[in-house]
Amino acid sequence: MTRPKAGGLAAPTCANNTQLPSAEALYAALAALDLGPGAPGAAITIAAGDRTVVAAIGSAAPDGRKMTARTPVRLASLTKTFTAASVLRLWETGRLDLDTPIAGLISPKHDRMLRGGEYETGAITLRHLLMHAGGLADHAESPAYLGAILAAPNHVWTRTEQVAVLLELGPPLSEPGTGFAYSDTGYVLLGEIIERTTAQPLGQAVRDLLRWDDLGLHDVRWEGEPPAQGPAQAHQWMDGFDTTCFHGSIDAFGGGGIVASIEDAARLYSALVSGATFDRLETLNVMLTAPGHPTGSPYRMGLFAGGGDDHRIYRHGGFWGLHAAVIPDSRLAVAAVGLDQALTQQITTMVEDLARAGQDGC
Repeated sequence: MTRPKAGGLAAPTCANNTQLPSAEALYAALAALDLGPGAPGAAITIAAGDRTVVAAIGSAAPDGRKMTARTPVRLASLTKTFTAASVLRLWETGRLDLDTPIAGLISPKHDRMLRGGEYETGAITLRHLLMHAGGLADHAESPAYLGAILAAPNHVWTRTEQVAVLLELGPPLSEPGTGFAYSDTGYVLLGEIIERTTAQPLGQAVRDLLRWDDLGLHDVRWEGEPPAQGPAQAHQWMDGFDTTCFHGSIDAFGGGGIVASIEDAARLYSALVSGATFDRLETLNVMLTAPGHPTGSPYRMGLFAGGGDDHRIYRHGGFWGLHAAVIPDSRLAVAAVGLDQALTQQITTMVEDLARAGQDGC
């Protein structure tokens, strides 16, 4: 496929006219959540360009520390959006081709492992991995994987171990390019490809490719990097269990890995559609349209497609009670977190309702 050229995506038609809800409206949305007695906190941010509105309620830790929109959290699968954006930055600058088979891009060890598990790495391309269309199962959905985490929460996982969990799930789910199957493992491989292409650790490569420092997003970090000066990271809960003790390597290789406040998460998404991330508008167009995606697939490249006919909404969720939605036509982004994983569906509904309201006002 040819490299992107300028002018592929029409400029937003209503970015400057988008009306953001008030902080009071966001507090009201959070107050409607069914937090339950003593439940952890929640936070939300709406961003459009350099404008943001934030709100937060509840506590960020068992000691009662207040939750804020600046409190860092594990973004989990929201990371996939920015792993995909990093691969697309490498494509638009000519360092990768989306239709290149992954056989020569991943490590020889992982190539041998995948081939031994009947995965045709000579037929699976970067494009397939970006669209979850490579036929890969999902190591993160394996009961054995969660069981191993619960049994040894401090274990330091490697990519190789996660690929091995994938192979234990059996042969490929489909031929490359023929079906959608959400796969954290596919994005783990994309993370490896970013590292091997840039000769940098994944966190630094993504930071440089997506210009986080130029955007003033100095507090956004990758699992394993030193925490920034500022609020301590929030505790995130699942089934009454404080998951803070889980080592960050359980989800740190591209399918997850970013640690950021929900305010910075919204700013990351807003930057993606405002022209601050890519050199060419056509790159964003490729991300949002994903030429060649399997018929009926809800996924594009690092984002799920959704929304009405007149204006487009794209979205992604994160396992630890996170959800984000973005409207390219208005450059508006909404991101929220509930620190109890049981709040996931409520957070999702709240974010998508606010995104639709932003779409209607555009």
